[in-house]
Amino acid sequence: MAMFSQQEKISLKQLLAKAVNKDDVLTIDGLHGYLYGLAVIPEPVLPSEWLPGIFGEEMLEIDNQQEADALLGNLFSAYNRLTFANEQDKLTFPFDIGSIKTKDIKRIREWAHGFFLATSLRPHIWGMPEGEELDDDLYEESQDNEEEFDDDEAEIAACYAIVMGVAFPDRMSELFDHDEGNLIPIERNDPELEAKLFAMLPDAVYSLQEYANAVREGMREMGADNYPAPPQPRRVEKIGRNEPCPCGSGNKYKKCCGK
Repeated sequence: MAMFSQQEKISLKQLLAKAVNKDDVLTIDGLHGYLYGLAVIPEPVLPSEWLPGIFGEEMLEIDNQQEADALLGNLFSAYNRLTFANEQDKLTFPFDIGSIKTKDIKRIREWAHGFFLATSLRPHIWGMPEGEELDDDLYEESQDNEEEFDDDEAEIAACYAIVMGVAFPDRMSELFDHDEGNLIPIERNDPELEAKLFAMLPDAVYSLQEYANAVREGMREMGADNYPAPPQPRRVEKIGRNEPCPCGSGNKYKKCCGK
């Protein structure tokens, strides 16, 4: 699966370059992982919540309305496309791990980081505590309470650890610090630990995706009143400066993304 079309890639890179704080913005590979993660989450996440994860809290500095309409429209179009691909079981991991080259390692780490950031917007889906940063301390806590996990929860925790191990290589050894009862049969001093995590990443992502889709279907079976219908494609037409911003923040466009 291609991440983005060439036209999308050009437009999205232009949009990322408009971030006020360049240190906070995702890379193009991180953005795909982020949108992929948003597509997987079985609960609605408003744009006002997920847009700062891409650009940082200070968001964007765009010169004019026409440019904002085009660039944001392409972002929402890509978001819609990945969301519908997941709905149709056509959303696939974008790298061929069996033939990766050295130059791909950084890209895959950035993708995994974006995927992690998006999915951590709904930590309770993955059995993590609410209202706290989802980091390795919480993962170690989940390992300490492993006896409380059923088989599915243990698998999800293991898959999440794989994503985190790839996304945060400097913390890799901490994630696998438990020699006994480890959720993943890898020791932290394994010299091939990183290579093994990369090899397991696609299956880990698919397992998280299948689990989330099962949660989504279960919520829908509870009734239409309890869970929204699949999202409809969102178009960003020309926006008046005094109209609500399409990001969903509730602010006027001129005081938000149209600054």
